[in-house]
Amino acid sequence: MDSSYPRAVLGAALQGLLTGVWVAAGELPTGRRRLVRAGSVLSLSAVASLGDRAADDADDDDDDADDADDADDADDADDADDADADAADDADADEADEPPASWNVDKRKLAVTAVSLGVSAGLIVGRRRLEKRWLAGLTRAGHPHPQRALALRLGLLSFAGTLPGRLVRVHESRRGR
Repeated sequence: MDSSYPRAVLGAALQGLLTGVWVAAGELPTGRRRLVRAGSVLSLSAVASLGDRAADDADDDDDDADDADDADDADDADDADDADADAADDADADEADEPPASWNVDKRKLAVTAVSLGVSAGLIVGRRRLEKRWLAGLTRAGHPHPQRALALRLGLLSFAGTLPGRLVRVHESRRGR
């Protein structure tokens, strides 16, 4: 996904921008707010699509050199697939005689999933509370455009929250090479 550090920063900036636009649209009338939010999502999707296409084109150039080698390997693989299909038919017949398997649940994976869901829900609730608190404080202080100021704050918070994860992914993918 993020193959370089600049691309990771750009992706986090786009996420922050989308968050800011989404929140800033809150002060608009309902029809305009929906239009702005839909337009921002479509624009971000278009930018992401263009970025993905550029990355795919770069990957295709690398793959063209490997395609000649793959054609030779494909003939050998067809013979092996025929033998595997015969073995699979025999295995299917044996499995029909066995009783159904019991449900083995890995409790660690289940616990990690539950904790992840709980943390996600907590972050959503916490962000909403922080948003309400900041908006109330800006309004109480008499800010001329509290929704816009809130949008700026939340956009920066979204950027700061998204960037580390993206940078870690880039670092991990580069270390794995």
